[in-house]
Amino acid sequence: MLSAGFDQASSPSKPDYALTGMLLAIVGILVCMWELVRKGKKERIVPRRRGILLCFYHPPPDNGLFGTFAEITGLCVAIAQCVCSAVQYYFISHHGTNPMKVSPVAAAFFFGLLVSNFVKNQRFTGDDTLQNGT
Repeated sequence: MLSAGFDQASSPSKPDYALTGMLLAIVGILVCMWELVRKGKKERIVPRRRGILLCFYHPPPDNGLFGTFAEITGLCVAIAQCVCSAVQYYFISHHGTNPMKVSPVAAAFFFGLLVSNFVKNQRFTGDDTLQNGT
């Protein structure tokens, strides 16, 4: 959210704000990835194929998908914010007009939190059945 604020404050006369926003977005991605890797090592997740995708699961007997909706949404929003910040910085550093006047990331983050509250205690197991979390 801080990165989006710096993106909104940036202008061709203040390109340092755009650079700061982009760097904060990169830090946001790294922090999300670090949290997921740390949690994955702690919970000893195992990779398994699910069609053509490689998914990470908790080890037996749980067999649930790794990561909560909020964690995965947070990582996706961090990546989207980084892309928006990079576009913002590119156009400001080349003295162009930015095609994105308002970053959509704040709305996506709010939507992710809203949906997260609805699916808070539900997880899918390895055989695609819904299981209520404890």
